[in-house]
Order: sequence, then structure tokens, then C-alpha cells
Amino acid sequence: MKEYLKKILKKINTITIDVINFVLLLPVYFIGVGLSSLLCRFFRKKQKTKKSYWIDSEKTSKKYEEYLKQY
Repeated sequence: MKEYLKKILKKINTITIDVINFVLLLPVYFIGVGLSSLLCRFFRKKQKTKKSYWIDSEKTSKKYEEYLKQY
């Protein structure tokens, strides 16, 4: 009887936690993500195109042993 009661209470506890998390996190999501999305759309900040900072490297073929102990 005790084990059966523990299983039932555990399921009720899990359902309660899921509902509470959903109810508490839903407004946080809408306030945080929704508000920031609306602000970005309102101000329409555009990104400027910049040159890439990547540097092309020369392709060299090294021996396998040189790659083993690099540090």
C-alpha cells in the first residue's frame, strides 16, 4: 500500500511541477523574448557589411609526425 501511494504522489508531484514551470516561464518568455523582438523591429537596427577578418593561410603539406606533438 505504501509503495502504491508513493507512485501516485510522485506522478502528481511531477504533473504539478510541470504545470507550475509552464505557468511561471511562459510570461518570462513573452516578456523577455517578445519585448526584445518588438524593440528590435521598432528600431530596425541594420547591420553594416564589414570585411572579414579571416586570413587565408597557405596550404602546406607537413609530415604526419609534425602534427602529433604541436605543443
